[in-house]
Amino acid sequence: MKKIFYNVSLIIFLVPALLYAVSDLEKMNNDLQKVTEKVLPAVVSISVEKAPVAQSGNFLFNGIPRNMPEQKFFGSGVIISDKGYIVTNNHVVENALKIEVTLYDRKNYEAQIIGIDPATDIAVIRIKGAVPSKLPVISFADSDKIKPGQIVIAIGNPMGFSHTVTMGIISAIQRENLGLADYENLIQTDAAINPGNSGGALVDIYGKLIGINTAIVSRSGGNMGLGFSIPSNMIKKISDQLIGTGSVERGWLGVSIQELTPELAEKFKAPKVNGALISETLKDSPAEKSGIKAGDIITGVNGKDLTGMQDLRRKIADLKPGTIIKLQIFRDGKKTEIPITITKMPVKNIAQQNAEITGDMGLLVEDLNEDLAYRFGIREKYGVVVTGIKNNSPAQKSGIRPGDLIVKMDEINIRNKNDFYRTVEELKKNDSILLMVKRSGSQFFVLMNK
Repeated sequence: MKKIFYNVSLIIFLVPALLYAVSDLEKMNNDLQKVTEKVLPAVVSISVEKAPVAQSGNFLFNGIPRNMPEQKFFGSGVIISDKGYIVTNNHVVENALKIEVTLYDRKNYEAQIIGIDPATDIAVIRIKGAVPSKLPVISFADSDKIKPGQIVIAIGNPMGFSHTVTMGIISAIQRENLGLADYENLIQTDAAINPGNSGGALVDIYGKLIGINTAIVSRSGGNMGLGFSIPSNMIKKISDQLIGTGSVERGWLGVSIQELTPELAEKFKAPKVNGALISETLKDSPAEKSGIKAGDIITGVNGKDLTGMQDLRRKIADLKPGTIIKLQIFRDGKKTEIPITITKMPVKNIAQQNAEITGDMGLLVEDLNEDLAYRFGIREKYGVVVTGIKNNSPAQKSGIRPGDLIVKMDEINIRNKNDFYRTVEELKKNDSILLMVKRSGSQFFVLMNK
């Protein structure tokens, strides 16, 4: 009798608990559906036509036959303004010949690039012509407040399946040194992300934008629970500048830096491994003028400790030119503080680049220097770096990309811009020229018409 009474009591206790759990689960499910319905219309599918690049083995051959069709790539984007502005990844739209966006209502529109920022892999495009009325616009969350374990929803165009929704959590924050961009402060998530999700939305349970999905780590090419997103605060800051001026203005210190390893910290007698080691100060830079020198270890900015080299780069880049800051420095076994006035990073904007594009080739180059070598991972000692390409130009159609290093033109070694310009000037109209190009450790030839 006691056993029967016990079982009845257990049932009486469990039934309300189970009903309560089911009720909670149902509410959560309904809430997630409402959030998804709210966000879906603000996400677009992006189709991009790019110049073809023929491949053979480990080498690229860019003398493409004229009848070879353009390549199509797919990505995603997020509407951030009712004036037709859409944020996406730079790698989705770079070197685009044609961009088309598809809204949630399946209507298609041609779009144009407003501005790109390869340093963060962010780009802004805009619908051409008349912008549809009542465009759905996403709201931004404060990405500085997000935490691991937080539920997130990813929406994008994976594998060509438009407006796909997946769910997961934030796995980690402030991921860096992945080699995806110059300035990395990425959100890691286990929400399923696949090729085509790039530029799509990562939102919180309130339907606010936490980030845009940018990359995955995968051995198979598909989702393995390791996805990365650019945080919304970075997106907001960069996209505002791209819409306003077409370029991004960053603060500049003028130093070459490297990570402070435990071995280097011991050698320089530094008490902590939480700074950036100065390997060189650039001529006439703010750093040189303020007395910073090679061997100094920057440990903090305005009294806030650094986590490492990338943290310093982000903090300086985020500063407005003209800002006066105080750097905490460890030098010769002692701590010191140096005031310094940050200046504008010497990077040309799109308008300046287009004005300087070289002849009919549609190519802008710069002498190889420390900054460009670091940015594009170049190890060579000489050559010119491609920093700008004009749309629909011979350079773009031949597959040349920003970051490529040109070391030879026909049989002429190219050590600097003077060599490059002199060789270009000697070309007759419609002449073709054979370029030797180095990219990501590989060397290949490009046949290009002037």
